[in-house]
Amino acid sequence: AYMAPAMMRLLPLLYLRRTTPAVQAIRANAVAMSRQPERVAAFASVWRSFAVEGHDATKLATRIVAPTLLVWGRRDPVLPWFLDGQRARRSLHGAQVVLFPCGHQAFAEMPEAFLAALEPFLASIPPGAIAPRDAAAPFAREAGSDPSNGRSPEATGAPS
Repeated sequence: AYMAPAMMRLLPLLYLRRTTPAVQAIRANAVAMSRQPERVAAFASVWRSFAVEGHDATKLATRIVAPTLLVWGRRDPVLPWFLDGQRARRSLHGAQVVLFPCGHQAFAEMPEAFLAALEPFLASIPPGAIAPRDAAAPFAREAGSDPSNGRSPEATGAPS
């Protein structure tokens, strides 16, 4: 855990590929949080958890029935599109996919383009479409049911 404070400061320099006011704020917050022992402990715990068997939520993701927008940065060095992004795309059946020429956080690196993708997606969701009947509703799909969620693969907006 002695490396965790340095990693907290280093990672935003590596995975945020564009500099915007939001990115500058994220980097400054990372430096500030790297001086807070409870934040460092949480950061280290999250990164250690990636090695724990069962950490992968792929199987759970296949059960999501809520309208889903998968936003990914093509230049993300932590979770590359060609590996992790494609895995997420296969797991989130029927999700719309938007790829950005940025790093890990499109909302901070390309806020205008991010909103230009997000707003029409949100507007396309019919009223009541995501109002859960119960707490499990967003994950209600049963094994073997239609994974398309009524949306064609062509509607994803992303290349294969």
